[in-house]
Amino acid sequence: MAKSKNACKHMNVKISTMLARTSAVVLIYPDKWPDDPFQAFCEVHENGEVWTVFQRRMGGLENFFRNWTSYKVGFGATDDEFWLGNEKLFFLTNQYNVKLRIDLRTIYGSYFYAEYDSFLLANESTNYTLTSIGIYSGNACLYSFYFNLTLITILPFC
Repeated sequence: MAKSKNACKHMNVKISTMLARTSAVVLIYPDKWPDDPFQAFCEVHENGEVWTVFQRRMGGLENFFRNWTSYKVGFGATDDEFWLGNEKLFFLTNQYNVKLRIDLRTIYGSYFYAEYDSFLLANESTNYTLTSIGIYSGNACLYSFYFNLTLITILPFC
């Protein structure tokens, strides 16, 4: 599961569940967002941190082999397996200071995570290039390298 911290917290969230510290699918309308409000899954951790989940894959029922347009606008069910959408992710990472967290759980119950203290995507004209990623922390083995000036991060189970 990939998440971005601060987006849900800073937006006009149209539900009261965030006040109750409950994770939920919410309708969000970011400041200056040029389109209609959209659904996002806001996950509230026990420590009070609120994260916007932008990808969830669990059982493999949702097809992630998609075309450009599908990844641009998003697909799947926000309360199940989904991709939020590159355009939304670009907008969110450029409007707020956000962190990136990747949570991985194996079929055997092992849990790994990687967290970066910043995260920034460029717009569609650059193919949504990852332009900045911050300092890593977590318990996942981490290997990073650059490919065509894009940071690629591999998180193998070790």
